[in-house]
Amino acid sequence: MGFLFAHQDDDVKHITAEERTKWNNKLDASTTKKGVVQLNNTVTSTSATQAATANAVKMAYDKAVTGNRASIGDVIVATSLAEVNNGNDSYALRKSFIVPKPGKYRVTFELKAGGAGTTARGELRRAIVGGTTSLNLGTVAISSEFTTTSTNYLSVTLDMNTDIAEGEQVLIFRTYYNPSVSIRNAYLKEA
Repeated sequence: MGFLFAHQDDDVKHITAEERTKWNNKLDASTTKKGVVQLNNTVTSTSATQAATANAVKMAYDKAVTGNRASIGDVIVATSLAEVNNGNDSYALRKSFIVPKPGKYRVTFELKAGGAGTTARGELRRAIVGGTTSLNLGTVAISSEFTTTSTNYLSVTLDMNTDIAEGEQVLIFRTYYNPSVSIRNAYLKEA
């Protein structure tokens, strides 16, 4: 064999296993020192001694962009869980939330009619500055109306049809004349 392959053909150990281990340990990288690091191509690793490949970073980015985020309406901003009942008043305020930032929101709640032959109606309204929230005169509808005759609680989801400003009040109203309507488990969610 020629000169270039002389080392490959040589059976003599040039360093001991102990020396190789010491040398390799000096080269290991950490979060506090530079050195040699092993690459990792997964997006689930929690290793602090391995580095992500460009492919792993791209896979993680793609997952974030394509929907591994919270779905619309899943981020809860505020809750009002207690059951609220009303008598024979119309356009009665049942629950209210103060909006923490501008935008459209989703409100979910449970609603039921008070007895056989009655109809429960609910809608979202926004308070008008200087208006009275006990009457519809001081509010503006910002969602469709939900109607049921069920005397068992039904899950209701109402989306706002307009943006609302930070600090404004979102109201769950019971609308029109109905003997007794109950609302509970209300959530204000980002939409």
